[in-house]
Amino acid sequence: MRIVFLNGEHPDVDSTAERLRVGSAGDNDIVLRAAEVAAHHFSLFHDRRGLVLTVEPGAARVYVNARPVREKALLRFGDVISVGTAKCLLQADPRAETDPPPAAAGSEAGERPGWAALRAVAGPLSGHLLPIERRLELPLAEPAPAGVAVELREGALWLEARGNVVQVNGVAMSSGRLMPGDQLCVGAHRYVIEAPGLQAEASLARQRVAFVPHEAALPEDTAGPRGEVWWLIVTAALLGLGIALLLLFRP
Repeated sequence: MRIVFLNGEHPDVDSTAERLRVGSAGDNDIVLRAAEVAAHHFSLFHDRRGLVLTVEPGAARVYVNARPVREKALLRFGDVISVGTAKCLLQADPRAETDPPPAAAGSEAGERPGWAALRAVAGPLSGHLLPIERRLELPLAEPAPAGVAVELREGALWLEARGNVVQVNGVAMSSGRLMPGDQLCVGAHRYVIEAPGLQAEASLARQRVAFVPHEAALPEDTAGPRGEVWWLIVTAALLGLGIALLLLFRP
């Protein structure tokens, strides 16, 4: 994760820590000496839900994408955090830019290979859900020579933003593969990708059990000499016979 300070209040921070404390006091992980920043203002930490922001008791409210947060907020890469006069952008690790694969021969224009949509979370379209039927052209605030589009092809989502600046999880990107949960910022518009079908496929792929060839050696085949197994069987049989005789001839 990278934290970029948009007004230069602090050098940019690259971090893999589980928790970061932010405030004006010297014992914080990020010492932010800006107007209206409390000694211990807020913390960023990871839990099972993702990245969470917690405002410390008594500190002034923090704004995430211009929305006030009094106690806690679940964050996404690409969010802008404002505290006092300071602003910072949460960035994910950048991805390599790649072009989408060519359409498969014989595929029909109306074919729907999966379900995906963009949910507008900020901007003029906030609250709207934009389905991606193979290709979705995104609205731009001003006319541009080349548009911004998200394409669903070969079971994956691809970004095409030639000639425009699009931030994906806070990182500038013009083309490449998108993932469910990614946040896209296009001018005043902010979208989150929702693709339950693609998420399910990714989860199944992670849980898939590796194939073991039939002729592969099993653990018990290489644990030791095969004679050890027979000795155990014979010993157990003799013990069982002895116990049976004791019970049979017990006075």
